[in-house]
Amino acid sequence: MSEETKICPECGAEFFPHVVNCSSCEVALIRPGEKKELPRAEGALVCIDEGTYERATELAMELKRAGVECEVLNISKGKSCSSGAVFGLFVHQSVARQVVGMIDGIMKKFYPELLEADARLEAGLCPACGAAANGAPECPDCGLNLGGGHGANGCGGDCGPC
Repeated sequence: MSEETKICPECGAEFFPHVVNCSSCEVALIRPGEKKELPRAEGALVCIDEGTYERATELAMELKRAGVECEVLNISKGKSCSSGAVFGLFVHQSVARQVVGMIDGIMKKFYPELLEADARLEAGLCPACGAAANGAPECPDCGLNLGGGHGANGCGGDCGPC
């Protein structure tokens, strides 16, 4: 990378020096060696969600509307937005637990079908296909992992790895 290029502080993509903003992340580019300062309160930022850039920014916009200060950062090493990068949604550690609860509500607002899936799961059914799950670790019809694990097969957790 030459000193004349610019990079995106979010995804790490390289640009010609005349380019001002990243075409994917829509943030101001910086010269190599410069660091983007994060607006932080006292204490550390923690990652509360991760996924695609679109998912992270969608959640960040909703949180900012609710008055929560947050940052979306590329957390995958060396990958750009177009090459499968993973983005993290960061908030101040003092509000992390509260914000995780807010994300559940935001996701149900964006995807109302999650409410139906939750109701099925509470009724002992597979949230995807509606088959009777009967406490199994995965759906007997569609194979969806239902959150079972060690101890989920009635072993009581003393059989070693199930």
